[in-house]
Formats: sequence, C-alpha cells, structure tokens
Amino acid sequence: MRPRPGHRALLADVGWGVLATTTCVLGLELTRAVSDALPQAAPARVEDVAWTVLVAAPLAVRRLLPLTAMVVSTGAFVALGERHLASAATFTLNLVLFLVLLSGTAWARDRRRLAVVWAVVLTAMAGWYLLRVVLLPVGTGPTSAALVGLTALINVVYFAGALLGGRALWLGARDRAALHRTAAELRREQERAARAAVVAERLRIARELHDVVAHHVSTTGVRAAAARRVLERGADDGAG
Repeated sequence: MRPRPGHRALLADVGWGVLATTTCVLGLELTRAVSDALPQAAPARVEDVAWTVLVAAPLAVRRLLPLTAMVVSTGAFVALGERHLASAATFTLNLVLFLVLLSGTAWARDRRRLAVVWAVVLTAMAGWYLLRVVLLPVGTGPTSAALVGLTALINVVYFAGALLGGRALWLGARDRAALHRTAAELRREQERAARAAVVAERLRIARELHDVVAHHVSTTGVRAAAARRVLERGADDGAG
C-alpha cells in the first residue's frame, strides 16, 4: 500500500484544482466565442459553467478523496453532456476528467472500492454514449457509422489509458514504498548490529582489563608473600 500524501502535496493539489477549474471555464467560454454549437443564452451559460466547475474542482482532492473525485467528476460530466453535448466536448474539460480518473486510480487505497467505482464510471459512460447514439442518430450512411466507430475507439483508448496509466503509477509507488521500508529495516538492522558490536567490544575490553588486573593482583600477592618470608628469615637470622 502506498503511503499517504503529505500536507504540502495536498496543498499543491488545491492549487492545481483551482488552476484546472479556471482553465476549463476559460476553455469553455473561448470555445463558445468561436462556435455556435454551444448555447449562448445566459441561463444555459451559467449552467454550463456550474457543471464545468463540478467536473474540474474534484482535482483538488485527487489524492485526499480519490474515489469521491472520480464519482463527482464523472457524474457532472455526464450531466453536462446530457444538457449540452458540445459543452462537454471541450478539450480542456476532457483532459481534466482524464487526470481525475488517472489520479483516482493511482491514489485509491482501497482497490476493491476502486474496482466498483470504475465499474460504475464505465457503465455510466457507456450507457450514456449508447443512449445518445440511439436517441440522436447521426444517420445510417458509411460516414456516420465510421464516425460512431471512431468515437467509440477514442473513448476506449481514453478510459483504458486512465485506468492502465493510473494502475501503473500505483504499482510503481507501491514498489517504491516497499523498497523504502526494506531500506529502513536494513538501516535499523545495521544500527542494531553496530550497537551489538560496540557492546561486544566493550565486554571484551572489560574481560581483558579484568584479566590484567587479576594478574597484577596475583603477582603483587606473590611478591608480598615472598617479601614477608624474606623479612621473617632475616629477622630469625639476626636473632640467632
């Protein structure tokens, strides 16, 4: 399991979330200015901006609440596309949704819940896509069929990239965390071995000192006994 993000990383995510939201709203309005496909009426524009914010803002909690961010962004994207399909097709919004899905996959700590969330996301997106194709057919000619197939292929690459890319990031982070834990354990083991070696060396020195002192004490005792006997003999000779 990868470690939790630090406070600096979470604060950085907030900044990225604000930047992404601002970029998506700006991209929406610039697209509206050059395209008649987006709604121009004030109420519809406000609604577009509101849903766009809901899609992009969860990027600010992509590491703190990754699964929640995925669900909220996907739901808001589908809601925006259902109301105004062209508004949901802007490049910046699709890029941010990709980053939310990628980050959620990379940072989700509960992988079982992540699988459930991905199932919900893919079901919602596929169902919405099929529903739009059925309710708003673009025609039956070869060009229309090719366009539908191309759109489907783009979506497959889009979601597969977010899923597989996020999983690769998660596996890489998990492996790095395992290496860090192993390295930390090795350092602790080396420190314990070093302390044990110091203790063993101190015990060896203490034993040597004990032997040296015992030897000197014994030698001193022998010399003292010998000196006492010499003195006693000298005293006896003097008395005789």
